[in-house]
Amino acid sequence: MQEKDIIKISLFCSLLGIVLLYLTSSLVNLKYHDIGDITKENLNEVIRIKGEINSLRTIKTVTMAKVKDQTGSIDIVIFKNDKDLKKVKNVEIEGKVTEYEGKLELIANSITEK
Repeated sequence: MQEKDIIKISLFCSLLGIVLLYLTSSLVNLKYHDIGDITKENLNEVIRIKGEINSLRTIKTVTMAKVKDQTGSIDIVIFKNDKDLKKVKNVEIEGKVTEYEGKLELIANSITEK
Protein backbone atom coordinates (compact mmCIF):
# COMPACT_ATOMS: atom_id res chain seq x y z
CA MET A 1 0.00 0.00 0.00
CA GLN A 2 1.31 3.41 -0.86
CA GLU A 3 1.70 6.29 1.54
CA LYS A 4 -1.01 8.34 -0.23
CA ASP A 5 -3.52 5.52 0.23
CA ILE A 6 -2.71 5.22 3.94
CA ILE A 7 -3.17 8.98 4.40
CA LYS A 8 -6.54 8.88 2.61
CA ILE A 9 -7.73 5.94 4.73
CA SER A 10 -6.55 7.66 7.93
CA LEU A 11 -8.30 10.90 7.00
CA PHE A 12 -11.53 9.07 6.15
CA CYS A 13 -11.48 7.14 9.44
CA SER A 14 -10.81 10.33 11.40
CA LEU A 15 -13.70 12.17 9.77
CA LEU A 16 -16.01 9.20 10.24
CA GLY A 17 -15.05 9.05 13.93
CA ILE A 18 -15.78 12.75 14.42
CA VAL A 19 -19.20 12.40 12.76
CA LEU A 20 -20.06 9.36 14.89
CA LEU A 21 -19.00 11.17 18.09
CA TYR A 22 -21.16 14.16 17.15
CA LEU A 23 -24.19 11.98 16.44
CA THR A 24 -23.88 9.95 19.63
CA SER A 25 -23.35 13.06 21.78
CA SER A 26 -26.58 14.56 20.47
CA LEU A 27 -28.43 11.35 21.36
CA VAL A 28 -27.23 11.37 24.97
CA ASN A 29 -30.00 12.93 27.01
CA LEU A 30 -29.49 13.65 30.69
CA LYS A 31 -32.48 12.89 32.87
CA TYR A 32 -33.77 15.44 35.33
CA HIS A 33 -32.96 14.99 39.01
CA ASP A 34 -35.03 16.32 41.87
CA ILE A 35 -32.71 18.42 44.00
CA GLY A 36 -33.69 16.51 47.14
CA ASP A 37 -32.60 13.25 45.50
CA ILE A 38 -29.01 14.40 44.82
CA THR A 39 -26.63 12.53 47.12
CA LYS A 40 -22.90 11.89 47.47
CA GLU A 41 -23.42 8.96 45.12
CA ASN A 42 -23.89 11.57 42.37
CA LEU A 43 -20.45 13.15 42.99
CA ASN A 44 -18.62 13.94 39.74
CA GLU A 45 -21.73 13.06 37.75
CA VAL A 46 -23.17 15.50 35.21
CA ILE A 47 -26.88 15.99 35.90
CA ARG A 48 -29.74 18.27 34.94
CA ILE A 49 -32.10 20.01 37.35
CA LYS A 50 -35.08 22.35 37.08
CA GLY A 51 -35.89 24.95 39.69
CA GLU A 52 -36.14 28.55 40.78
CA ILE A 53 -33.19 30.84 41.46
CA ASN A 54 -33.66 32.19 45.00
CA SER A 55 -30.47 34.18 45.47
CA LEU A 56 -27.50 35.39 43.47
CA ARG A 57 -24.11 36.60 44.65
CA THR A 58 -21.25 37.58 42.32
CA ILE A 59 -17.66 37.71 43.52
CA LYS A 60 -15.26 38.79 40.78
CA THR A 61 -15.67 36.16 38.04
CA VAL A 62 -17.72 33.63 40.04
CA THR A 63 -21.46 33.77 40.57
CA MET A 64 -23.08 31.77 43.35
CA ALA A 65 -26.77 30.96 43.11
CA LYS A 66 -29.19 29.05 45.30
CA VAL A 67 -31.70 27.02 43.29
CA LYS A 68 -34.69 25.28 44.80
CA ASP A 69 -37.44 22.96 43.65
CA GLN A 70 -40.25 21.28 45.57
CA THR A 71 -37.81 18.72 47.05
CA GLY A 72 -34.96 20.92 48.28
CA SER A 73 -32.28 23.44 47.35
CA ILE A 74 -28.67 23.37 46.17
CA ASP A 75 -25.86 25.87 45.63
CA ILE A 76 -24.86 26.48 42.02
CA VAL A 77 -21.39 27.75 41.06
CA ILE A 78 -21.16 29.61 37.77
CA PHE A 79 -17.62 30.37 36.63
CA LYS A 80 -18.52 31.85 33.26
CA ASN A 81 -21.66 33.92 33.05
CA ASP A 82 -22.28 35.18 29.50
CA LYS A 83 -25.73 36.51 30.20
CA ASP A 84 -27.28 38.75 32.80
CA LEU A 85 -28.50 36.16 35.27
CA LYS A 86 -31.29 37.16 37.62
CA LYS A 87 -33.76 35.57 39.99
CA VAL A 88 -36.19 33.62 37.82
CA LYS A 89 -38.93 31.13 38.52
CA ASN A 90 -38.09 28.54 35.86
CA VAL A 91 -34.51 27.64 35.12
CA GLU A 92 -32.84 24.51 33.81
CA ILE A 93 -29.26 23.85 34.86
CA GLU A 94 -26.86 21.21 33.66
CA GLY A 95 -23.70 20.68 35.65
CA LYS A 96 -21.34 18.50 37.62
CA VAL A 97 -22.09 17.53 41.22
CA THR A 98 -19.24 18.42 43.57
CA GLU A 99 -18.74 18.76 47.31
CA TYR A 100 -17.41 21.85 49.04
CA GLU A 101 -16.99 22.10 52.81
CA GLY A 102 -19.21 19.07 53.32
CA LYS A 103 -22.09 20.39 51.18
CA LEU A 104 -23.11 19.25 47.73
CA GLU A 105 -23.13 21.85 44.98
CA LEU A 106 -23.44 21.97 41.22
CA ILE A 107 -20.78 23.46 38.95
CA ALA A 108 -22.92 24.81 36.10
CA ASN A 109 -22.08 23.94 32.51
CA SER A 110 -25.22 25.54 31.09
CA ILE A 111 -28.15 27.55 32.40
CA THR A 112 -31.35 28.04 30.44
CA GLU A 113 -34.21 30.26 31.50
CA LYS A 114 -37.56 28.66 30.69
